[in-house]
Amino acid sequence: MIRLGIAVVMACVSTFAGAFRVDGADSTALVGDWLGRWQSSAGSSGPVYLVIESVEGREVHGTIFIAVATPAVDYYNRDIRVEGSFDGTELRFWLPPAVWITLKVAGTRMHGSVQGQQTFGTVDLDKRR
Repeated sequence: MIRLGIAVVMACVSTFAGAFRVDGADSTALVGDWLGRWQSSAGSSGPVYLVIESVEGREVHGTIFIAVATPAVDYYNRDIRVEGSFDGTELRFWLPPAVWITLKVAGTRMHGSVQGQQTFGTVDLDKRR
């Protein structure tokens, strides 16, 4: 009887948890062009272009372009290859040498943060195709 109860609880938990995640097949909806803006806590801002080329399991592959008026580091104002991870609700990737981007995915919108050695701010993106 205890084994049956445990099995029923585990099945319910698995079903309930799955309702809030995007499974591997649905994560391909991330593929495409995402356009938006970043804004630092200091007030500077600019466009962001993210192109997700493929999703393989948890791995996400693509390019990002972050426009900055006065770049101090060479990873701004050019296309950068990115490889990130997607857990079903959140996309994370790192731009060497020291920028982290974390985005919550909600349908055709992403919202999150950008953090680097001299930057902390928000990122908002909308899917274009």
